[in-house]
Amino acid sequence: MSQNTLAEPTSGTLSGLSLVQGLNAALDTLNTLASGASAPAVPEVGQLWHDTGNNLLKIRSQDNTAWETVGSFDETNHLFTVALAASAASATIAASATVASALSGTLAIGGGGTGATTAQQALANLFGASVLGQVNGGTGATALANFFTDSLGGNGYRRNGMDGFMVQWETTGVINAASGASVYWPTSFPNACLFAVACRYIGNATAGGANVYGWTSNAVTVYNGGSSGAQISILAIGY
Repeated sequence: MSQNTLAEPTSGTLSGLSLVQGLNAALDTLNTLASGASAPAVPEVGQLWHDTGNNLLKIRSQDNTAWETVGSFDETNHLFTVALAASAASATIAASATVASALSGTLAIGGGGTGATTAQQALANLFGASVLGQVNGGTGATALANFFTDSLGGNGYRRNGMDGFMVQWETTGVINAASGASVYWPTSFPNACLFAVACRYIGNATAGGANVYGWTSNAVTVYNGGSSGAQISILAIGY
């Protein structure tokens, strides 16, 4: 126990030796955080106390009426557990912890954490089993195709695996002048096509335009309004 007085006498005769002894005792109390099985007799606001009887670190409340627990010691494993509010997840942190892998507990997603101690598992917890590939800044824990499904050819598509947003594009074969045709998408929209536009392919420079008459999740109907046959380029979005 080291709970000596921190104040030296301010009246009467005080020898140099007594002053030095008093200062050494006060410094020892500060160095050991007033350690002891019972609380300091005359506590001050903000004073720290190492409660050796219960292996706790406490601080004196601002109104100087109570000891508030900062955390607890595991003397067997030399660990310190921070005391958190009941609404927060508890975390046991090793004294030498510098990375998340040194945590013996994890902070739940609901508490603002990732529920993991590794980057790979954190991504999986936050985004599901499909996580970003290395080329996009992820860990490559699963195939990139599970995150972005695509076919990047002349007629192709790209679909975001997180929210389902999808873009498709294609250029038809030659459609006769003043004629329409139904054209299937490179792949069906899983839910619906939301919008589509069409234009005559740049290589077909004759007069006239191209129009979209309508669409479904599987196909689009386009019309060649030009004076000669032409290929029609189409762009669509959906999910």
